[in-house]
Amino acid sequence: GDGYGDLQEDLESDQGFGLVYNPLDADSYPPADKAKDADMDGIADADDSDIDNDGLLNTEEIVVGSSLYLADTDGDGADDGVEFLYGYDPNDPFNFPYHGIVSNTVIDGSNQSSDGWVYMVPDASGNTVILENVTVLEGTHLMLDKDAIVNFSNSWLEGGLNAPVVIRMTGLGSGKLTLSGDSVAQYINAKLSTDLELQSNTKVYFSDLSGNSIDAYGLIDHSAIQLRGVIHSNGANHSIRSSYIYGAGGIYTDPNVLNPSITDSFVRTGSSGFRGNVEQSFIAKDKLGYFEITGLFLDSIVWMGTSASSTVIKGSDVRVLGANSFTMHLNDSYIENSDGTQSYVGLGDAGTE
Repeated sequence: GDGYGDLQEDLESDQGFGLVYNPLDADSYPPADKAKDADMDGIADADDSDIDNDGLLNTEEIVVGSSLYLADTDGDGADDGVEFLYGYDPNDPFNFPYHGIVSNTVIDGSNQSSDGWVYMVPDASGNTVILENVTVLEGTHLMLDKDAIVNFSNSWLEGGLNAPVVIRMTGLGSGKLTLSGDSVAQYINAKLSTDLELQSNTKVYFSDLSGNSIDAYGLIDHSAIQLRGVIHSNGANHSIRSSYIYGAGGIYTDPNVLNPSITDSFVRTGSSGFRGNVEQSFIAKDKLGYFEITGLFLDSIVWMGTSASSTVIKGSDVRVLGANSFTMHLNDSYIENSDGTQSYVGLGDAGTE
């Protein structure tokens, strides 16, 4: 109540000379010749348009009722300017965007901004938001700042069939969404303007996913995946099952992994290449043109343009688009040209051109 900010009283103190100003004592403050400068930015409060340097102008603080001298009026860990920017109440300690490290909590719609979204945002410590052992309940709408690097670790995103967890971003930026540890997500609708990473032990079920680059090192099951860039799916645990994959991007999984990376799925993308191990799936390019396949294809339907020499096709139906020359191993399969006028039944592992 002495008009001097706590920060200034602390910095102006000098314990070596017994000069200590107590922020809790209204009668303990710097001498009168020390201009009041609550945020110690070198601009006297009388001339400072943002006295507490919280990103909210003094005139705005007066309108919303927050403190001119406290960067975080309600003490919830988010500066007033950040809360105001994302539509939160700087005077409510239970209403704030998530930032920094968040642990052992349940996220639902109760902590939403004025626009109905729950925000994940950068803060003064950096762009990373880590959510550890967090549960997101069905029907929650999450909005990720376009530059926020959000990591759900050992967490549960618990959407429902009629109330999915919806995830969006504020625009195109440098942000990213990651599921790590033993995280599980079901019934999520994640339409991202940047990248998505699903680490090795993570599992995603019954979801609708979209992103620029998707690193799928865990399990995706009974889901739709829209590709604008490339999907990488590598490692011992990676698997895409019973899913629909579409869009302009391409699929590049590790053909050296013995287990099929894509099973019981429908894949039709705009990319000129496909690499991976496939079983009981349909693989094609969504438009005519060059389409190179690499890997192992079992009991599948494959529309292709050409292939790498290491490609093996077994028990499958193959349609070759175009007049390219190629070499591959064909076993117990049927292959025909694009109009069906020429065909070949593979009865052994001999190559065919």
